[in-house]
Amino acid sequence: MIHSYEQQIRSAFRRRDRISLNHRTAAWLASYFDILFAANKRFNPGEKRLLTHAQALPTVPERMVADVEAACAGACNLESCVVDHLEVMRARLEHNLQGQGLL
Repeated sequence: MIHSYEQQIRSAFRRRDRISLNHRTAAWLASYFDILFAANKRFNPGEKRLLTHAQALPTVPERMVADVEAACAGACNLESCVVDHLEVMRARLEHNLQGQGLL
C-alpha cells in the first residue's frame, strides 16, 4: 500500500496540488509509523507526539528523526517532490525490517 501512496504523491506533485500532496504524505507517514510500531510489537499510540514515542522503540530505521522531519517539511513543497525522500525512508525501513528478520 505504501507504494500506491508514493504514486499518488507523485501525481499530486505533477498537478501542483498542495492539499493532496500534504494529505497523501500524511497517509504515507501514518503507514510508516504503523509498520514501525508493529515491527517493534508495540501499539501505535496515535498521532500526538508520535515521533517522540517512536524514538523510544527498541529498533528504528537509521536517520528516522531527520527523515520524518524532512518529510514533514517537504509535504507541501512544489520545488522538489517529497516522494523522492519517502522512497529513501521506505528503503531504510525495509533494511531495518530485514535486520529484524521480518522481511
